[in-house]
Amino acid sequence: MASLRLLAITDLHARLLPYDHDSDSPRPGSGLACLAGTIARARREVSASLLFDNGDTYQGDALGEILARDMMRAEAQGLLAHPVAAALGALGLDAAVPGNHDFDFGLDTLRAIARSAPFPFVLTNLVAARGEGPLADRPLLPPAVMLDRSLTLETGEVRPIRIGVLGLVPPGTPARDPADPVARAEGRDLLATVEAWAPYLRGAGADLVVSLCHSGLGPMHPRPGLEDAALLVAGHPQVDAVIAGHRHERHARPAAGGRAPLVAPAAHGRELGVIDLRLAPRPGGGWRLAESAVDLRPADAAPGFEARPVARIAAPAHARARALLSEVIGESAVALQTYLARVRPLAATSLIAEAQAAYARTEIGGGGLPLLSAAAPFKAGGAEGGEGFTHVPAGPIALRHVHDLYPYANRVSLRCLSGAEVRDWLERAAVVFRPLGPGARDAPLLEPGSAGYDFDLIHGLRFSIDLAAPAGERIRGLALPCGTPIAPGARLHLVTNSFRAGAEDGFPSGAPVLEGGPLVRDILADFIRQRGRLGPKLAAPGGWSFAPLPGASAVFPVPEAARPFVEAEGLEWVGGSDGGLGRLRL
Repeated sequence: MASLRLLAITDLHARLLPYDHDSDSPRPGSGLACLAGTIARARREVSASLLFDNGDTYQGDALGEILARDMMRAEAQGLLAHPVAAALGALGLDAAVPGNHDFDFGLDTLRAIARSAPFPFVLTNLVAARGEGPLADRPLLPPAVMLDRSLTLETGEVRPIRIGVLGLVPPGTPARDPADPVARAEGRDLLATVEAWAPYLRGAGADLVVSLCHSGLGPMHPRPGLEDAALLVAGHPQVDAVIAGHRHERHARPAAGGRAPLVAPAAHGRELGVIDLRLAPRPGGGWRLAESAVDLRPADAAPGFEARPVARIAAPAHARARALLSEVIGESAVALQTYLARVRPLAATSLIAEAQAAYARTEIGGGGLPLLSAAAPFKAGGAEGGEGFTHVPAGPIALRHVHDLYPYANRVSLRCLSGAEVRDWLERAAVVFRPLGPGARDAPLLEPGSAGYDFDLIHGLRFSIDLAAPAGERIRGLALPCGTPIAPGARLHLVTNSFRAGAEDGFPSGAPVLEGGPLVRDILADFIRQRGRLGPKLAAPGGWSFAPLPGASAVFPVPEAARPFVEAEGLEWVGGSDGGLGRLRL
């Protein structure tokens, strides 16, 4: 028998050091530097190991965007590797798949990163053009990679082993930014891709097939075009191990029921995924997988000795990012926070919506139709716990605050929707809430795993959300600000972003009016610069509310820092904690 250990990082989001550039504050126990010691110890325990990166690696906090812009200038001058790729290479990375957000800066930038990286990229199901089947597609990046290594048997005999690696991303990735060259790429269904490529790799001599699957777990039964399908991939009989991610959810699933072992470590370098494979040699050559085990190991609280190469690479970029992001571009009379973004209308999302609408007015004038604007709270809890919120205190607004409010490189998009589609949009946003029956006491408000960006509300409307109604029938009293009800056949302009306009996620897409606009974050920064000072009207109540449910109550997790805002809104703070969070009662 012999052993092979697979080590996995996912959703690093450009965090090299234990530091969040958006909030300009330390984040102990996170970042590649803190993970370096965990990786080194895991490797010393075994004689053979492989280290994989599972995507969403180069985009994230503001540092990622600064480095991406630097990358294209460096590429033009023939300069060195992207610092994140260089740091991963210094830790001995064996292969990587790009995640969906690694395409945010464009395919040219991603290809430049891949060319500079001291390890291979692999991308199997996102292609430049489809052929008659997955094996005949024209690739964007290498569709598979074969790693030749050797294993030592308990007898001391050394034998070669070939590991075939596939790289999978959500198939809707190429449609998410119509202004970008990647929009011309095509995505293939994850499971259909594996059904073609896994046998091909076996036929090419792979003893093991490992899937780097930048995808959430998903359902147990196949459906075409799933964004989350890691469990289905793990169920393919010729896949031996799966690295999952994308949803920032932690999972360690041992092999069971015909499914391969699977790990999805925590995001931002907080955790290392470990899959241990015990292999038996076949008499005629090759290997047979005999057993496996999975584990998740936390990063060190602070960088140690093994982190020196990462820290050396990261230090110049870290200092430059802090200097650039400290520029003050305006001030706000009110705090811009997302603690309560899923229970009250807030200034943080109103500011984004107003900036988008102001841009659209300059582009189309009056347009002859009512102009609405959609905005979501991107950081509103979730896997990051109390750190997963935005809080910009009243006072100066720096560039880093703009990144904190709007962390993604989305472009502005203007669509034309019918009144019925506007209602459908709001119904889709309301699925983040659990049903709440009359008389329910302290029921959890949110559906498990619901993301802040899914609560993408349309500003400039009046409506209420009836939590007692079934999903799809919750929006009540939908009207324009003047009180005029919105008829199903009405036509309205809606400003949104390129991700929402292109994603197949249940939000109506409408008809395009303007595409390929600037980054929403740049629009937001320009809006703040032009205004200079943001007045208290951004915090004015209105827009939406929950429909009354006499005798019922629900609870919602928020950090201790939210308590003054909870009490200022007349909400009730209740004791207890959930992963370090307190709770408010509605």
